[in-house]
This record gives sequence, C-alpha cells and structure tokens, in this order.
Amino acid sequence: MNRSRNVFLIGLVCLVIFVIILTTILKQFIPLYITPYWALQIVLFVSVSVIVFFSVTKARSKQDMYKFTNFYMGITIAKIILYFAIILLYALLVSTNVKAFIITFFIYYICFSTFETYFLVRKNK
Repeated sequence: MNRSRNVFLIGLVCLVIFVIILTTILKQFIPLYITPYWALQIVLFVSVSVIVFFSVTKARSKQDMYKFTNFYMGITIAKIILYFAIILLYALLVSTNVKAFIITFFIYYICFSTFETYFLVRKNK
C-alpha cells in the first residue's frame, strides 16, 4: 500500500510538472486558448485525483468487487457532475474567455483522467 501510494504521488508530481511545461509552451503559441485560471484548474485536478485515488484504494481493500465497481462508477459520475458544474458556473458567472477556459479544462481533464485510470488499473493487476 505504501509503495503504490508513493509511486502514485511521484507520478502525480511528474504529471503536474509536465502539464505546467505544456501550458507554458502552449501559452507562447496559442495564448487565446489558454485561460488565465490555468493554475487553479491544475490545483482542482490534483485535488480530485488525490481524493479519488485514496478513496478508490480504500474501497478496493474491502475485497468486494461488486461494491468496488459501484463505488468507482459513482465517484466517476460525481467527478463528471462536478466538472460540468464548474464549467457551467464559470460560463454563467464570469462569461469572459469561456472558450479558453473550456479548452484548457478539457486538456487537463484528459491528462489527469488518463493518469488516474492508468494508476487504478495498474494497481488492480
């Protein structure tokens, strides 16, 4: 358990560094498509990734795959609802640079969701 947690956290730090570098490069070439709130988005995705990883790892330790599957699907649906609500609130309340906010959010969503899925599937083996 400790080893998988450490590997996950090291991987997460590497992913954050990669995403920051990617964002910095993209800001140089296509600044209109990168939101000024990109750092807050990274904090959001890191927080959600940590919560999901530790919650799912704890649920998996109970050895009931039916409950685990239901829990994982529930947490995935909750994440999607949370992300949609954030995008919707931003669009309704801030309503400036919505396109850039959504594009940046989507890029981060793909990066962090791929990372989470990799570690959760890898841990299952």
